[in-house]
Amino acid sequence: MKIEDVLEGCIDMMTAHLRMGTTIDLFKAVCPEPLDDITDIAWNIQAIDEHTEAALLKKLDKTLMDFENDRTTAGELLMVRLRLENAIRILTVLSKAKVPCEVKTKIREEALLWALTTMWTVAGIQWAYRTAVAFLEGRPSALEFRSPA
Repeated sequence: MKIEDVLEGCIDMMTAHLRMGTTIDLFKAVCPEPLDDITDIAWNIQAIDEHTEAALLKKLDKTLMDFENDRTTAGELLMVRLRLENAIRILTVLSKAKVPCEVKTKIREEALLWALTTMWTVAGIQWAYRTAVAFLEGRPSALEFRSPA
């Protein structure tokens, strides 16, 4: 599967996930106290990631496209959003590479799972920091994402 196809799948998933609110809304549902320090925000995101990772990975593996059930926690919703944003950013860069990139699968859900797990392993810490900067700048997300019309 071409990287562009994986990116399209992540964008579709993000478009659906935006019904949950902005990224800052999801963050405030987990950390309602105001934070005014980049390090504190990034540390909180990393702590939420560590706390939710095992359960979230099971849910991602089992039911990739269903995050609206009552058993999904606010922290898991936030981490799905951050994983999506991170994957979209990296896949956008890869889609513009001079050398074609692809994922060795024809199953869309497998490719999305790869994007949400592998890309997070590679750049999750940096994305937490970028998100903290965005929040302090008053932006709702570190990703400039607009849902397709």
